[in-house]
Amino acid sequence: MDLAALKAYLETLAPQVTLAASDTHFPPELAAVLTSTPDNEIEVDVGANGITLVGNVLTVTGTSTGSWPVVGLTGVAATVAGATIVITDGAPPRVAATLAGTLPLSGSVTAQATVVNVSP
Repeated sequence: MDLAALKAYLETLAPQVTLAASDTHFPPELAAVLTSTPDNEIEVDVGANGITLVGNVLTVTGTSTGSWPVVGLTGVAATVAGATIVITDGAPPRVAATLAGTLPLSGSVTAQATVVNVSP
C-alpha cells in the first residue's frame, strides 16, 4: 500500500475530509471499515495537522459530527465528536477507526462513548 500517495490524496480533501467506502482511492481494508458505519462514511475535520505519516502508519484525526443510531435501541443515537483512523501498512494492512462522542442515558444524563472498529 502506498501510504504516501494516500496521504497526498487526503490532503487534497482537507480540511473537511469525507472518508467514503465508495472512494476508489482508498484501499479495500479502509473501505471495509467504512462500510460498517452509518452512510458508509466518516467525516473528519482534520484542521492543519490532522493527517500524519510516520514510517508505515498513516493517521487521520480530528473533530467529527454526526448522529449514529444505536442498533437495538429505538430512537437512541450517539453523537459523534471526534474520529481517529489509523492505517498500518503490513501484510495484511490494518485499519482501526476510533470514534468518540456521547450517548444519552436519559433525558438529562449523557455518557462518554467510544466505538472502535478494526479491519480483520
